[in-house]
Amino acid sequence: MMDGKAKAELTVNVETTSTPQLRAAAPSPRAIWILVISIHIFVSIIVGCYYWLTQASDWNYNHPNHHGSNVDGNVLPVILASIDGYDTLGFRRGDNEAINDKGVHRQILLSVEGPGGHGATYSEPVSIPLVSEHDASIVVQLRYRIEVTSSAINKPTSPIVCQVLMRLDDITIGQAPYDFLGQVLVDEYNVDSDWKNFRSMQKLAISAGEHSLRIIGYCSQGTVNALVSIDQLNIQLSKTRKSADNFRLAKKSSLATSRLLSSRLAVDTSNPKLHAQMIVDRLDLTRFKYNIQTLSNFGDRTQGSTSYFKAAAWVEQTLTGYGYQVKREPYTYSGRARDSMYVTKVGTTFPDRMFLVSAHLDGRGGGGAANDDASGCSLLLEMARTLAMNDVTTQVSIRLLFWNNEETGLNGSFAYAQQRKAIRGKESPVGSGLYPEPTWLGLIQHDQILFDHGLPVQVEQSPDADLNIEYVGSGSSVFKKQSQELAYALKTGNADYAQWYNATVGDKMSSTDSMCFVDYTASVSVRENERIAGIGQGSQPNWHKATDVYSTYSEDDFRFGLNVVQTTLGTVAELAGAEVNLVSSCLKIIRTTCQCSSSTSECYTTTLANKCVSPIYSKENRLFQNRLQQRYNRYCSLRIGRYSGQ
Repeated sequence: MMDGKAKAELTVNVETTSTPQLRAAAPSPRAIWILVISIHIFVSIIVGCYYWLTQASDWNYNHPNHHGSNVDGNVLPVILASIDGYDTLGFRRGDNEAINDKGVHRQILLSVEGPGGHGATYSEPVSIPLVSEHDASIVVQLRYRIEVTSSAINKPTSPIVCQVLMRLDDITIGQAPYDFLGQVLVDEYNVDSDWKNFRSMQKLAISAGEHSLRIIGYCSQGTVNALVSIDQLNIQLSKTRKSADNFRLAKKSSLATSRLLSSRLAVDTSNPKLHAQMIVDRLDLTRFKYNIQTLSNFGDRTQGSTSYFKAAAWVEQTLTGYGYQVKREPYTYSGRARDSMYVTKVGTTFPDRMFLVSAHLDGRGGGGAANDDASGCSLLLEMARTLAMNDVTTQVSIRLLFWNNEETGLNGSFAYAQQRKAIRGKESPVGSGLYPEPTWLGLIQHDQILFDHGLPVQVEQSPDADLNIEYVGSGSSVFKKQSQELAYALKTGNADYAQWYNATVGDKMSSTDSMCFVDYTASVSVRENERIAGIGQGSQPNWHKATDVYSTYSEDDFRFGLNVVQTTLGTVAELAGAEVNLVSSCLKIIRTTCQCSSSTSECYTTTLANKCVSPIYSKENRLFQNRLQQRYNRYCSLRIGRYSGQ
């Protein structure tokens, strides 16, 4: 075999000679027909080859050592190459591997060995180097299995999650709304999952150059050991330029030593937690309290009452002021017209998918329904305000819903679910890019989020106060597993974004609007206490009473409520791929702080260092600095005709 760096030079000598011209005889009709048919066949072959080389949408890399296997009628090639310590890149033969009619499967085996304790554990990644000679897009397809091989405790007190994670460079490849390929929930010792197929839902664009596909196993606690198996790995290529052979494996690599961090998102951003945290930092405790006080002052907002309609009008005015178009979902209750309100932050990349975040606007009890549920509505208003800012975008849509008739039997949320489930994900009008009801990725309901004073109830807030995230863990709900995953995503978000109070997860969600969605999407509720074991046993003495007014609650109670807002906003922002335009955000800070004068240079540098959040990646940071400085220069030039500072 010739070395890849060697160059072979072939010399071809062409001699030309002159020949006497001969007069050709007239061809016969038979010869003409043969010539025409030959030309037709030749042209057909050329056109067919050209189409195959330039128009076919998917291209599979086939290795000469590949032993394919048939999945859903399609032969899936396995990408192989050499690597130190393996007979193929990241693949090795096992003694007990299944054999099909086309040969032995080759597998990636990732061992997750927990050291004990509650910290997360990762396997060593397998890194598959790729080189793209042209711009291209790819779809990843594979089969995986996660086996929990041992656990320090036979039955964990809370579920442990083990996952398969994959990244192409910094692009997360996963199943929306999460960034993992698949997972198992370890409810019992030695859980063994079946083989499952994975295919990325959208093509991922890559530029010409070197890339790395990394695969890793992960468990959320170190008390567990797991074995992750991958086989039938297939990368399907789509040409974005006219070239058939535009993608190949790099010659050789070693196992990567860097770890992949698990950040549960629907779609990847360069640094999702940074962007989500920036949005969470914009929450305002004073505004949160003001919203509750205003709604409470209208009265208990019993459905159909004057207090309800006045409160609804104020909410609509507030949302309109933030720039939203308020929409209503009409229905009838006891023969009378009713409706629920909602607004939508439309996704820039996936407007056809959305997370739903909700609370109920109606109340009862003769007081102000401050906790039940002006507190949940204030959460929605603060989310609406922060997400509406000009420098914030989300790749997936987010809908904020204010239910009516919760107190009369969940009538508003039930009507919404039943009336809109049939149009989920449908573009209307066709070709418009508009989706009146995007596909539901999950619903998070908030119902009473201020008061955790323990049980028996204490005068002051309980030192063990925590928010409770619940899903339905029993029965035959189609989305039970997904609901549990969403609940634990919120628990992780609580650890990442909430300042003061922890979160716990329970499986007995009951008596709130999210119950109307359990058969259609992942559904959870967030409360101050468990609905059955807490609120149902008297943990909320103001529930449905005249004492549920703003003045009943302390500063600690309101801080507890804001803690819930931080949890939900941070989690949903991360899941929906929220991004803050860092240049616009920082430019606003500098313009507010500094003046365009001779002293601007020092002010600019100090403000940038102390108040602006910049990307953590060096390349992005340089681009950030350059763009920010250019825009600030233009601002000062327009303001004073010249720039005399930084």
